[in-house]
Amino acid sequence: MMRQAYPPVAFSFAVWIAGAPAVDAGFSEVSGLTTEWEVAEIREGGVPTPHQVPSRAKVGPLVLSRGIMLASSPLFDWCTEVMESVLVKPIAPRDIAVALLGPMGEPVIAWNVVRAWPIRWTIEPFKADTSEVAMEKIEFACHAVMRARQADLPGLGLNRNAG
Repeated sequence: MMRQAYPPVAFSFAVWIAGAPAVDAGFSEVSGLTTEWEVAEIREGGVPTPHQVPSRAKVGPLVLSRGIMLASSPLFDWCTEVMESVLVKPIAPRDIAVALLGPMGEPVIAWNVVRAWPIRWTIEPFKADTSEVAMEKIEFACHAVMRARQADLPGLGLNRNAG
């Protein structure tokens, strides 16, 4: 596969949830592919400026937005199971892959969101004075957000366009 020399477009993407048979379709926005280090300041006697050292890594949260789905899907079933469980049984985290797609629908770059689980499911406001699609946002806590290596892209399970 030849690598692109230009940045990929942000409007063509796919989201795959581990354990689902295919790409989960219809997301209009993905955000929260974030990893950052918190910085701790250590003061030392006689030194006027503090030393800055890495403290803890922070990731996400991953946020997926889409039109409200009327039909059930593996994502809907998993989110319902977690959000309505009242912690009767352990939460089963899943990996989520997000890939930007090239002109032929092939993944050109991807991120693996490791051990994610839904923490917030928001239905956007309904407004009588607009003709917008009813939207939902699903927010996930996660253990790590890692950029996939180029060699891992074909193995993401992305078998149809979604974004």
